Amino acid sequence: MIFQYYGYGRFGPFADALQFLENLGLLDALIPFALIFAIFYAVMDQIKVLKNRQANLVVSLSVALITVVPHALGLYPSPTADPVAIINRALPEIALIVLAVTVVMILTGLLAGKDWEKFTYWQNSAKWIALVLVALVFFGAMAPPGQLPGFLNFLANPHFYSVMIIILVFGLVVWAVVFSDSGDDKKGNKVTQPGTPP
Repeated sequence: MIFQYYGYGRFGPFADALQFLENLGLLDALIPFALIFAIFYAVMDQIKVLKNRQANLVVSLSVALITVVPHALGLYPSPTADPVAIINRALPEIALIVLAVTVVMILTGLLAGKDWEKFTYWQNSAKWIALVLVALVFFGAMAPPGQLPGFLNFLANPHFYSVMIIILVFGLVVWAVVFSDSGDDKKGNKVTQPGTPP
């Protein structure tokens, strides 16, 4: 389950309402439904397979329903074949990765200032690293519990993703600071030719 509940009525009526929806099984499928719909609609809108946005909306809604309804009815043969269960298992790590990438973008933007174009390479690198981490998260979530190959057991450990994200964020921040300082030094040590204005 995405939402863990620790004590009925602990946080008032809002928590009671969430617990009621969770008991109905609505929250278990609501977030994956919204995620599948949003991603599929964005992809359809970008690749322009269907020129009409209403058609994209209908197709995206249909795909999301086709994915979520069998989960709600328990028609998938096993949790490893259930896309909604896979998404629910992978969401916490993916949220952490998205948050880390967002922090990296904000920090590099603050450090770069007007020289943002110099950080384009590292911005793209951060996106690709995040994509690889998301792929690893989904691969680990799709595998049956305890059935990962021995050399891939680290994918089942949530601390691996935390350590990787911390290393990535601090590495990029340190590099950005050093890069910014070296750029300022080069500007400050610029030698002017005789007879030319400074």
